[in-house]
Amino acid sequence: MKLKDLVWGLKKGGLETVGKTEYTPPVNICTRWVIVDGPVYPNNRFVGDFCVDVQKILDWAAGQAENTWTNQKNIELAKQYFSIWISNADLSNETLSLLDSHQLEFLRPHISTFISMNCYKVYCPSCSEWFDEIVSSGEKSSGIGKIIRWRDEYRCSRNHILYSQEEEIRVF
Repeated sequence: MKLKDLVWGLKKGGLETVGKTEYTPPVNICTRWVIVDGPVYPNNRFVGDFCVDVQKILDWAAGQAENTWTNQKNIELAKQYFSIWISNADLSNETLSLLDSHQLEFLRPHISTFISMNCYKVYCPSCSEWFDEIVSSGEKSSGIGKIIRWRDEYRCSRNHILYSQEEEIRVF
């Protein structure tokens, strides 16, 4: 079965998915910038707001909607709707748009992609300033046996930590 068939089956209701369907698309109009992480959301990882310029991710979002699939129905529906929502964005409006919890769950894992696409800005609360470039650093360290640990960090150009996360891979 191809991915295209899975998506078609999902849209036709022929595939079982995990969770109840409780997704309601946001009623707010999307603006040029959406906050993907920051203190405005629960379980935030960034100290300041990490925002994405939606006009620069239109093709990416359409590709995600067309070519990827998850069995978590609310996230799948949020992903499908996100592409439509940003294609109707008011790009002249520079205010920041908030994501719903399902859009957030879909987009957060893609922060490193947005950084590599250079389609973001990030607010540093220590500087009280927006930056369109952050410095990435990672301290690598080996663990005992088959565990590899490291720390990912993003900093503003003035070296304030904006994101810091311990990571680990266990090899079996």
